[in-house]
Amino acid sequence: MSSLPVAFLVLYLVVATNHLVRSFRLHRRIQMRSRDRSVEGRTAQRDHPWGWPEPPVDLGLQRHETDERSVLVLPLRRTSAEIFGSLLGYLFLGAALWISILMLVKEVPEMTGVWLIGLVFFTWPGWVLLQAGSKLARIELTDRELRFVLRFGIFLYRSVRFSRRSLARANFAVALQRLFTMEVGQEQPDVVLRIKRRLRSDVPLLLNCSLEAATWIDGVLEEWKEPVGEVGARGPTF
Repeated sequence: MSSLPVAFLVLYLVVATNHLVRSFRLHRRIQMRSRDRSVEGRTAQRDHPWGWPEPPVDLGLQRHETDERSVLVLPLRRTSAEIFGSLLGYLFLGAALWISILMLVKEVPEMTGVWLIGLVFFTWPGWVLLQAGSKLARIELTDRELRFVLRFGIFLYRSVRFSRRSLARANFAVALQRLFTMEVGQEQPDVVLRIKRRLRSDVPLLLNCSLEAATWIDGVLEEWKEPVGEVGARGPTF
């Protein structure tokens, strides 16, 4: 019987090693294919000086244009871990809501402290679990504003806004999902788009697209954050 745990340990190490090797090779292959996409995004033709250009078909991105707004829609997929985490988050928040109702209905002063502790215990982890699986659903550009729309909790949405002026000294960076965070059977790693701002914390955004698509997005955003007049002064880049 003592050899059974050892066999399970060996099997786990074999599966884990195979997963890491496969993920590493996938990272290298994706990085090799994505080198020129940022430049392509910077020099692409645009309907508006501040808008999204038409994305290449092979990137799997969609563009929607209006007179005042240019929207890029990204692909979205849910993993089993994200669904489970979101459901667990809703369960925690449901428990917090039930505690709140009990506090309002039942006036038991000696239980107030216990209920408050329970309320904090269930509310904070529940909200964190919902936010853990947030993915970038679309990016909206206007003449003066950049808006990231994220989906979280399976079907909820929230947005993060930046003005062109606030990003004047910021940089965008793209990186692949870390090897150890990839799920077994995941076909390709997710991509992290990071907004790096001086003297302020970075803003990481998780994308369900290829690194090629993310670097193309990075090139467009780097071009967008430059004032239109300065962009035009550099030459006909769009």
